[in-house]
Amino acid sequence: MLSGDVTTPSTCFATKRFGRESTLTVKLWFCDKYLRIMATVADREISRLLEENRLLSQDLKNSQADKDFVWSLWKKLQVSNPDVTQAVGLVVQREQERCEARDRRVLEILQRKDERIEELQANLAYKQRELSTNTVK
Repeated sequence: MLSGDVTTPSTCFATKRFGRESTLTVKLWFCDKYLRIMATVADREISRLLEENRLLSQDLKNSQADKDFVWSLWKKLQVSNPDVTQAVGLVVQREQERCEARDRRVLEILQRKDERIEELQANLAYKQRELSTNTVK
């Protein structure tokens, strides 16, 4: 080590890794490693927050649509002779639309899962062929 350097486990490791380079270079190397790790952690946190924001925005949009529906239904029932049959029909139609939307989401998820299963099966078949080719040699 250079005279005047403080020997710590990290500088001993760095000296083995870098040879007799300056302590500043060693510190820069460790700072670079630390910053890369922190950037990865920050990227994951940003991704998580973006997904949470997307979900909350979707919830807000759904809540506003529900509020608008309930408000319009309430106004229809406030007339002197409300058409209850029409109100019930609106509620049934709304529930059917919700069920259809839910079914579409489920179908999309199942399709994505099927595609992923196909990818994994193709990958498995390729690996098995590769393995059998290597064992034959």
